[in-house]
Amino acid sequence: MKRISRRVKRHFHKPTKPVTVKSHRAWYWQLLGIIVLVVIGYALAYWRLSATGTLALTLESEPTRKELMSRTVLAERQLQVQRAAQEKLAHDFEQVQDELMKLKEDLAFYKSMQSGDSAAKNVKLTRLFVEKAKEPGHYQYHLVLSQQGNASKPVQGNLSFILQGRNQQGQPVKLPLLLQPANSNQAKVNFRYYQRLDGSFALPEDVTAEELELSFLETGAKQPNISQKVELPG
Repeated sequence: MKRISRRVKRHFHKPTKPVTVKSHRAWYWQLLGIIVLVVIGYALAYWRLSATGTLALTLESEPTRKELMSRTVLAERQLQVQRAAQEKLAHDFEQVQDELMKLKEDLAFYKSMQSGDSAAKNVKLTRLFVEKAKEPGHYQYHLVLSQQGNASKPVQGNLSFILQGRNQQGQPVKLPLLLQPANSNQAKVNFRYYQRLDGSFALPEDVTAEELELSFLETGAKQPNISQKVELPG
């Protein structure tokens, strides 16, 4: 009987399966988590777009190497133009100063002509300027001769530059220089009131210059009317 009752119990009372217990979360916590995840996603997407836009804007705003080179070349050209303009301005200023100096000399020259004795005849070297030429040993001269006093007769004569120095043997020499453009040792002078003379001369290569003298000898005179030492610019 016991065996039969056991079989009946086993048939009607089968063992139950193991049950897994899961915790149940409230719906509002699930909704809050979803909202947090959505906000984080939007934030990441906005940060990425902002970073990409800033990088693109930086790349667009930064000049390229070619643009930098163009700007450098343009700046150098502007600097060259400014330097050329400054040099031209300085050159023009020097020319104005030279012209002003010549005007002052001319004014002094005319004043000296008017202040002379009207009865006495006197030939005067009013202006003398010697400058170095481009070629070594060559010089240019600019001078003005004037007649003060009675100018009823013209002044005629010859002008010369006389070099005193030593030759290669150390011996003293004295010789007139060849004057250009007359291509002669003497320049012809013929004027009534004044005469401007411009020309050039070259020093001999085999002579060491010690002294240079300008001499004007009027026609018919035995002694030079004008004899003046000339200082050569270095």
